[in-house]
Amino acid sequence: MSAPEANEFALVFAGDERYARGIAVAMHSTLSHLSAAFRPEIYVLGNDLSESSRVRLLKVVKAVSRSDELRWMQIPSERFGHLATINHLTPAAYTRLLIPEIVSRHIRRAVYLDADVMVRRDLSPLFTIELGDALVGGVRDFAITSTDHDWSGVRDRAHPTPYFNTGVLVMDLARWRSMGLAERALQYAAADGEPLPWADQDALNAVVESWHELDYQWNVQLNLFLAERPPPTNFTDRLYDQRWCIYRAGAILHFTGPPKPWSPWRTTPGTMSWVRTLMRTGWYSRREGLIWLIRWLGNRARSWLGATRRRWRAALIHRSSPASTPE
Repeated sequence: MSAPEANEFALVFAGDERYARGIAVAMHSTLSHLSAAFRPEIYVLGNDLSESSRVRLLKVVKAVSRSDELRWMQIPSERFGHLATINHLTPAAYTRLLIPEIVSRHIRRAVYLDADVMVRRDLSPLFTIELGDALVGGVRDFAITSTDHDWSGVRDRAHPTPYFNTGVLVMDLARWRSMGLAERALQYAAADGEPLPWADQDALNAVVESWHELDYQWNVQLNLFLAERPPPTNFTDRLYDQRWCIYRAGAILHFTGPPKPWSPWRTTPGTMSWVRTLMRTGWYSRREGLIWLIRWLGNRARSWLGATRRRWRAALIHRSSPASTPE
């Protein structure tokens, strides 16, 4: 890719009111690490952000002196309002499919970030990385490694291909539009009336014929550290054995799965760093931040004490059971 020109790149965030604080952390952590050579346009997609949250997000951008402007983009929900979803997802999960149609036409590359990520390194290489013939770049999903995995919602299991996570995407917007990728993905999602387990992620993995695999560092999916050792495959074994190296080298931490880091019950590595970043964003006033933090830490302490008591109780029951008493 040639040297960057002004206003040819975009950073895109998306989420509803429930994820507003998450957007603040994703935005602040991205912009505070971004190379000064890049000044992308910043977009926030969402129809359910309150005016208060919009004001706070603008404060976040100003706090890192990148821009005084956020581009608020309304989502044409009629495009996917008819689609059924399951689990914790809503039809708005299909929002990112429409990014190439919604952002300004002079933008040629967009980097999309989910609202549950935290950036720890400069992500400007994603604006210039070569995608080759691919329309999109992403990181392979740490849990659903292939389209024929039991958890995959891709319907064709006869020709398995690697399955990518859509929490971090590098998008070639012109090619995406020319291939009609959004419409193809939406048609696939609606094809048999049954909801896709992972919504747009399943749809994209089904219709994208070629995607560029990014290094793990660009989307370290932290559910890897929550689960017991995953079912053995060459891919999951390699990930599990290198999990701490991958974590330490991670440029983007992705807090996949519930609970999210703003919940005091999240215990994966990186959670406290996420909370410290939230306190630096400018989302809260000093007083608001102190009140939120005290409540969060209090609930976390109560959760830890409860879990500790349960473990002690289980250990005592085990020791006193006849099966555990030596003859």
